[in-house]
Amino acid sequence: MIDVDRSSKARLVGTAASTIVLALAAVVLVRPILFDDDNAPVTIKSVARLGERFVAAGGTQRGNGGIWTSIDGRRWSTAPIDLGPRRMGHVLDLVSWKSSIIGVGYVKGLQADLASFWLVSASGKAGEMSANSPAASRARAIAISPSALVAVGTQRSKHFRPIVWFSADGHRWLSTQMPVPTKSASSNVVPTDVTYVQDHGFVAVGVIHRDDRVCPLAWESSDGTHWRIEEGIQPCQDGVLSEMSTVIQTGKHEIALGRVGDHAAAWTWGPTGWRVEWTDHAQMATGSVSNPESPASEIVAAASVGDGRIIAAGWQVSEGSTRWTLWVRTRAGWIQDAGRSDVGYTALNVTQQGLIFAATPGSGGNPARVTEIELNSIGTSTIQQR
Repeated sequence: MIDVDRSSKARLVGTAASTIVLALAAVVLVRPILFDDDNAPVTIKSVARLGERFVAAGGTQRGNGGIWTSIDGRRWSTAPIDLGPRRMGHVLDLVSWKSSIIGVGYVKGLQADLASFWLVSASGKAGEMSANSPAASRARAIAISPSALVAVGTQRSKHFRPIVWFSADGHRWLSTQMPVPTKSASSNVVPTDVTYVQDHGFVAVGVIHRDDRVCPLAWESSDGTHWRIEEGIQPCQDGVLSEMSTVIQTGKHEIALGRVGDHAAAWTWGPTGWRVEWTDHAQMATGSVSNPESPASEIVAAASVGDGRIIAAGWQVSEGSTRWTLWVRTRAGWIQDAGRSDVGYTALNVTQQGLIFAATPGSGGNPARVTEIELNSIGTSTIQQR
């Protein structure tokens, strides 16, 4: 199985040259790769806009995390952040908050990881915020409502346990444990993503690792401080990995994405709870969860682009070859793009200016870049990623 970091909802893995039909008009700008101070390539895990600035966050394989800003998207500068005594850690997610950007992640302490929060001001400067994080913790994802910010992550003692941070002003944070399923004392419970849904509240998704089962979980909260857990989301079978890794808002509803068995999947929320809406495997509808002739696949990121449409991304593996793939949810159902293996997009964000992609170098040595596509809700156009 390919190990893909799926901690940030603002990630997009895609193709270097692919065509998707969407209600969008495309304006393409190409941006160069980022390098850290040791000239190691950076994998961008989240990207956002702060006024006229691009803000990118991520790290290298050596654990050198950071935040970078750029006025023109071509010349980047480091926004110095405190990565603790070992100077190692990662920034896993970004969110726009009023006139600033808030990043969440963790630093590697001398004894254990410590969840950390950073604020990037309109001038491009970054500083650490006090989050009162417990030891052995990581903040994985962050979301905002009109009146609050919420981040979810884990704290580890003997097992991983879900934890939530809450702030009304973006500066002072409180943390508390999230509820766990019944009979989960010897299980790892990991929230992977969080979003805010209008007229509903905060929704988080994740997984529970119990014996030989990996099953999806969801939480909801009207205010970000009091949470209710939803258990029993299907499928949940012995020997079958079933996980929700990303949750997004589309209209006044939420869609969760991840995989079931060896295949990418999407859940939708309805009156009877969460149900599987689609999988990247036609035989899943008959109850089969594996097919040796069907390529393994997984969605690792997604975003709502209006009118119920979703663009999602992930990978497929067939006969030992990995292919980055795009899927689009339309009114008629899910459409898959052809995909290529030479480069994968690793960050995505929807802003007022457009859809921002960030790419990482592929196996063919192609340069990474940031691409911005201007949104236009009138008419149907073709996105050509160059």
